[in-house]
Amino acid sequence: MILERRLNEPTYRLLDGREWDAGMSGLENDSLIMESPDGMRSGTIGSQWDGFGPNGGFLATMSIRAAMPARGGLPRTIQTQFIRSAAHGTITFSAAQLAQTTRSEVTLVTANQGERVILTTLLQSGSHIERNVAKPPDVTDPDLLKPIEELLPPESFLPMTGNFEERPVTWERAWPPPAGRPPTYITWCRFRPNAVFADPYASVGRYLVLLDTYVWAAVQRGAAGANGLFARSTDLSVTVEDVGTADDWLLCHVTVPVMRDGNISASGTIWSRDGQQLASGAMNMVCAPARGGTMSASPS
Repeated sequence: MILERRLNEPTYRLLDGREWDAGMSGLENDSLIMESPDGMRSGTIGSQWDGFGPNGGFLATMSIRAAMPARGGLPRTIQTQFIRSAAHGTITFSAAQLAQTTRSEVTLVTANQGERVILTTLLQSGSHIERNVAKPPDVTDPDLLKPIEELLPPESFLPMTGNFEERPVTWERAWPPPAGRPPTYITWCRFRPNAVFADPYASVGRYLVLLDTYVWAAVQRGAAGANGLFARSTDLSVTVEDVGTADDWLLCHVTVPVMRDGNISASGTIWSRDGQQLASGAMNMVCAPARGGTMSASPS
C-alpha cells in the first residue's frame, strides 16, 4: 500500500483515493509505508509499539509491507534478521528482487535509520497450499477467559500491549510463577481498534508481532520470571499457511526448548478460532543483565 502526501492537507491519501487520518492508530495504520516521488520508501516508528524498545515483529511487519512484490503474491515465508536496535522516528526501506518465477518471487528488504542498517528481511511471496491438517491445541474459547487487564495491575503493561486485547490460556494467579514451569505460553489475542485487515501483508503482520512478543512470556514461565534480564530479538522466521484476513481472535502458542548462555531459541504457531493453523515460526533472542537489575513482570 503506497501513500502520497498532498500539500496543505492534514491527511495522507491512499493511491486508491481513500484518505488515511494521521491520527489513527493500530497495526495496519502504524505500519503503513510511504513512497516519495524519488522512490524512497519510509515509515514511522512510534512509542506505541515499544516493548523493551521498538517491537521486532512490528519492524518486520513494516519491512514486508515495504517489499511490494512485483507480482503482488501473498506472503509465504519471512526471514528477518535484526542487526541493530531501532529508534523512534523515520525508518527507510530499500527492496531488491532476487528471483522471480511463475509461482513465487523473492525480495530482499533492508531497513536503515541514517547510515545504520537496522534489519534485513527476505520475503518469498506467491500462492498458498490449500490443504491444512495440523491439529490445534485443546484450549478454552476466548469468550470464557478473562482479559489480561483483569489479571495484572496497570503498571505491569508495556506500551505496545494497548494495540491488542489478550486473554491468556496458560495463566497463574502469581505471575510470573514463583517456580519454573514448562517454558510454554498460550494466549488468545485480538488486535484493536481493528481486529482484521483487508491488506494480507498487514494481516500477516499480526502473526509477526505475536510470535516475537510472546517468546519472553514463555521464558518468564519457564525460568521463574527471569527477572533482572534484558532481552533482544535477533531473528524471526515465519512460514505463512493462511493470511487469515477474516480471523479476529488469534491463538498464539510459543515454546522455548533451549535457554543457554544468554541465548534463547523458541518456536511458535498461530491458530484461528476454528482450529486452522495460520502460521509457524522460529524465533531467537539474546539476554543479558538489565540496567537496574529488574524487569517488568508483564508477559506482554
